[in-house]
Amino acid sequence: MRRYLRESILEIFGDGMDTAALEKLKTIPARGWPKLLDWMDASGFALYFLARITETGAERYLPSNVLERLQQNLRDNRERTAAGITELLRIQEAFAKAGIEFLLLKGLSLVPQACPDAALRLQLDIDLLVDSRNTYATQTALATLGYHLSAVSGKTWEYRTFADKLPDRCDLYKRKQKRSVEIHVPPSNVFQRLYENGEQYVFEGCAVQVLSAVERFLGQAEHIQKHMRDEWSRVSWLLEFRNNIQFYRLNQNFWQQVLEAIRTSSSRWEALGAATALTRTALTLMPEVPLLREAEAALSPLMKLWIEHYGRRVLTSDYPGSKLYLLQPCHTASRRRRLLPLHAPQSVATPGGRRDLTVSVHILRDFTRHTALRAAFHVREALLYVVEFVRWHQLLALHRNTASVSASATRRDSRAEASL
Repeated sequence: MRRYLRESILEIFGDGMDTAALEKLKTIPARGWPKLLDWMDASGFALYFLARITETGAERYLPSNVLERLQQNLRDNRERTAAGITELLRIQEAFAKAGIEFLLLKGLSLVPQACPDAALRLQLDIDLLVDSRNTYATQTALATLGYHLSAVSGKTWEYRTFADKLPDRCDLYKRKQKRSVEIHVPPSNVFQRLYENGEQYVFEGCAVQVLSAVERFLGQAEHIQKHMRDEWSRVSWLLEFRNNIQFYRLNQNFWQQVLEAIRTSSSRWEALGAATALTRTALTLMPEVPLLREAEAALSPLMKLWIEHYGRRVLTSDYPGSKLYLLQPCHTASRRRRLLPLHAPQSVATPGGRRDLTVSVHILRDFTRHTALRAAFHVREALLYVVEFVRWHQLLALHRNTASVSASATRRDSRAEASL
């Protein structure tokens, strides 16, 4: 029932939202809306849903309390977005004083091509690209703004300000106490190339360097593919990817530049094909672009099968997601380690200032609750994975048999033609 309701929501973004799709909203029981809204919030597209309903004058199809909640969240997120812009300008000023060049990734750089209004986008942190030679200068500059290094993963350095407790889910769209910045540090020559080919994004009377339009688009595809290979994917990323395709649909010069950028990169071809296939599966309504059809057709048959069979199921899962990505044929990570990790989750609250008994108790309570929820998630999803592992291999066997029969028929037809 829950997946059916979520499928109904996705239909709103599909082929020409008709009255039948809207009427399904009226069939959602009152007790079903809270869980549905939580999923939409976690998937990052609740405000896009509100915008879609509003622009078509379909507010009457929503319960009044649901409409009021969405409208209040939009007002809160507009204030949160404004605060995020202020914070970005503070960081820009600190970096300028330190002589640090940077590129803004995702977020505001996707407006307006992929996101018509920044206030519709739920942005949890600020992503910046910095020359690897300035890694430690960046750390010093951010420290002057109250940030500390909280994690390093590969070429990504995560900085946070201090927070004494977990944010309340009810305050998801409100301005938050804790701020986060992710610094991505590619090799110096890669950064310099991207910076020189970048563009100026102007807002609030200031200019920030962003990636070129082509790199922003391919970055979306790579981001979607990255999360397809992990537990959680957000529907909003697919919506924004589709919006970007629609924006450039008739721009042949843009698609020629995309082709030049991916021509010699098999990984980027695959990312573009996977992102396109998943978006088409989830949202159905996709602008027709020959290059995207070509990239989609180049995917391996098993990857296409996984997207067709599990794509929507993964996207309609509860947060924090699903382990079904481990069934993908391209996945090379240790499945046992991914299924049941033995390490504790990272703390999401970092106390600053004086740490008294009350703060310590709150942190311990929040961390214990978070750890228990993660443990339950891993056990539940591991059991579901075992069941789906059997079903997936049965599907693979059927697929191979079908492919074998089809190949035999093709060879037989070819011999018959040759004998004529």
